[in-house]
Amino acid sequence: MKRWAINLEIIRKYFRPSARNSSSLKQVPGLPREIHRKRPFHRGAVFTRGNAASLPFPRRIPPGLRAPLLLLLMATWVMPLPNAFAASVDLAWDPNSEPELAGYKIHWGSSSGNYTSSRDVGKTTTCTISGVEEGQTYYFAATAYDGQNNESGYSNQVTFTVPMSDSDGDGVTDNQDAFPTDPSETTDSDHDGIGNNADKDDDNDQMPDAWEIQNGFDPLTDDAAADADGDGLSNLDEYLAGSDPLVPQDNFEPDAPTLAAPANQQMVELTPVLKTNAFQDPDSGDFHAATRWQIFRESDNVCVFDITSEYSLTELQIPKLILDGNKNYSWQAVHYDNHGTSSEWSGNRSFTTRVDTEDSDGNGIPDVQEVDMPTDLNRDRIWDADQNTIKCVKTGEDKSLGISFNAASTIVQIDSISVESQIDPVTATAEAGDENYFPFGLINFKLVMDQPGDSAEIKIYFSEKAPKGSRWFKYDPIEATWTDYSDQTDFSANRRSMTLHLEDGGDGDADGTVNGIIVDPSGVVASSSGSGSGGGDGLFDSAGCFITTASSQPGQTGAAQVWDTIRGRELAIGLVMLAMLKILTIALKRKRQRWEETQRRYELYHERGGRFTAGDLIRPKKLKSAKIL
Repeated sequence: MKRWAINLEIIRKYFRPSARNSSSLKQVPGLPREIHRKRPFHRGAVFTRGNAASLPFPRRIPPGLRAPLLLLLMATWVMPLPNAFAASVDLAWDPNSEPELAGYKIHWGSSSGNYTSSRDVGKTTTCTISGVEEGQTYYFAATAYDGQNNESGYSNQVTFTVPMSDSDGDGVTDNQDAFPTDPSETTDSDHDGIGNNADKDDDNDQMPDAWEIQNGFDPLTDDAAADADGDGLSNLDEYLAGSDPLVPQDNFEPDAPTLAAPANQQMVELTPVLKTNAFQDPDSGDFHAATRWQIFRESDNVCVFDITSEYSLTELQIPKLILDGNKNYSWQAVHYDNHGTSSEWSGNRSFTTRVDTEDSDGNGIPDVQEVDMPTDLNRDRIWDADQNTIKCVKTGEDKSLGISFNAASTIVQIDSISVESQIDPVTATAEAGDENYFPFGLINFKLVMDQPGDSAEIKIYFSEKAPKGSRWFKYDPIEATWTDYSDQTDFSANRRSMTLHLEDGGDGDADGTVNGIIVDPSGVVASSSGSGSGGGDGLFDSAGCFITTASSQPGQTGAAQVWDTIRGRELAIGLVMLAMLKILTIALKRKRQRWEETQRRYELYHERGGRFTAGDLIRPKKLKSAKIL
């Protein structure tokens, strides 16, 4: 039995009629005068002990007998019945002091002022009403009566909604809980007496829920007779046979791809373009859905790149910092059809990367982006160049950025860091005048971890405050998409630094594999409007769309020029509109001046009693002497 603790005591006092005017009401002691003066009260108004000392209530009772004060006291007792949930409500009221009092009656109902039930309780001042239903609102009132069956008017009305019970405390009320005494279960979809959490087949279609979920079926719907792949075998038949319910049994795998470029053992740049032949499949109607690309470092056979892309199907440009200079690599690919069936792996080819000529001292920072002056971005009173736990890069004319890590962390070293050039199509909008811009450029950095799969925490220092409202976005160079990664960042109070959380092989690791290396192209994106608080992608749509367009065309460098041309046209249109607005303003100003001059002349002629014509008003001429009549 569950006892609900209720604290709904309501204080009531009554006015007695004045001797001079039975309709006037005396002030109750303790009630503020301003309440009497400004707040007209009516029957049924409620004041609690916390907001007033008393409540005026009109007297509607026979002489010598007053209505009792009704209180909803303490609790309800919940008692399950065969087909409903019921409860009891305890009531109490102030006793009357009239000597002629014979007893009390309790009245209640499910609508205000409409009492469909009543009970004579004698002279007792407490009463328990049983059989009230959970979730139902009830209205209670009391009356007093004397020995002549004279009955007072109703007391104050008390309203109470019976709470719904939750016997097992699982957050689901008993009337909606298939297992009201079992906190681990609430639902039994197939009505077999076993809750969904314990039941391995919630829809009782003889296919396990885990298998249905794995193949995209609804575990709560009986879909055993359906045929998802249209091969004539039902889903249940596919399960019993151990076959794939999404791939027709007569579906053939695609042909293994042939590697087209680069040629075997060719010397390549650090961001080579890999190519395969066109997709081929014996099944008519099947098409190329995805390609998996893998690159291995030949010295230790470590996979440094493993990406499955629905975007780069037969041609893929390797992102920056994936490959090291003057190293030998091998690569392979596999094609997938629209049923998810993979081909055999292609044969392997190898290539050798050129020496990185942009980093002559081999410190992992491009020579042109080396910070010229000694810096101490982390403000630890030690020059950043003298520490192994921080690397700094120049991000603009007077800007720089540093990435650091705690020496005791899972990071072994910051291998390299660079910033996309301001003339690169990817960051052509990285200027403060644009709607969305990169105040510190698009950053590429590479971390070497202690163990594959390790999580990392780095701190990024800025030479100046990051704009208010700016956020941290990651760029996927394979799919040419942006992801808001701000929930994994923490800006400092002065916005001069930011903590970033990463994981090897996790979201944002551009190499796509758990290999002890994190490659991350990302950056601070700000809005020139300064808001930065808009939700979702709306704030950064223009930047994202532009980057997508630029990055989807490897080798083309004219996107920036196209953008500059568009911006030039917009500027020209804006200037023309401003000029037209200026001309219109001048015309209206002159028209107003002419009207004011006409009004002035009208007043002058009127004062002199002269005569004038409509032409004098419309085309003012030199003022002449007024003719006096």
